[in-house]
Amino acid sequence: MHAPGRALIAATAVLAVTLACTGCTPTASNAGIPQSPTPTATAVATAAPTATVVPTASPVAASTATTGVLSEGEPRPLTPGRYAITSRHFGVPAPLEDTYPTLSFTVPAGWSGNSTLVGKTAGSTDRALPGLWAWNFDHGYKNPCTDHTPVVPAAGSGAAGLLRVIAGQPGISAGRVTDVTVGGHVGAYVEYTVTTDRTTCGNGQDGLWIWGACPPPVKTGCEAVTGGARYGANKNDRERAYAIDVDGTTYTFFTVRPADLVAADRAELQQVLDSIEFEPAS
Repeated sequence: MHAPGRALIAATAVLAVTLACTGCTPTASNAGIPQSPTPTATAVATAAPTATVVPTASPVAASTATTGVLSEGEPRPLTPGRYAITSRHFGVPAPLEDTYPTLSFTVPAGWSGNSTLVGKTAGSTDRALPGLWAWNFDHGYKNPCTDHTPVVPAAGSGAAGLLRVIAGQPGISAGRVTDVTVGGHVGAYVEYTVTTDRTTCGNGQDGLWIWGACPPPVKTGCEAVTGGARYGANKNDRERAYAIDVDGTTYTFFTVRPADLVAADRAELQQVLDSIEFEPAS
């Protein structure tokens, strides 16, 4: 796989196991942003989807502002309060950074985060945990495992059209696209479970591409230059992808929602989602 597309490996395993930014390398659109070290293939292959490691980093100091901007690098424990993920996160092409909205939300105790993701990392060592991952995407693929020809939504189909593309990909078992309002803005979400074993795709590590992001026109291979394909999802990973219309910009993110998520953790994730607001690009 091309180097610029290696944005993140095993997104679900990251949030469920260590909430660490695994496999980060700069995309063309984020080349100036410090990235976390890339783990070895062995570390990814042996990550247990239902175990968690409590971070040992020092807690983030409480922000004096109403909203603290999450920093780059390894996720750190967060003081309960309000934080923001700025426009400079994965999949946002550099030309769009000045117009892409900022996502802000409130996190409870026991959550960690960085400039791209937040998730629960404390309170359990024996179960999967919830998380939210900011990742811009505008297309899916003909086959996430075997054919990375981009598939773009029909013109004018909006957020729902984009999610129908994601849901219709082979190797994913998806529910229906559901209307939703997030932060006062209308959009949609789709919940899906990965049914393909990514070790059967490509080099056995990064062959399963869930989505990509490129400035128009979207062409085969565009991720190598300007976007970055999200890959590394594991079989049986359960996620929910959101696409929200924010003043003409389709803002996308996804949440990790393991099937065995306990009620208390599910409630915390919903509280984070209910607290979301969108602000002008920072």
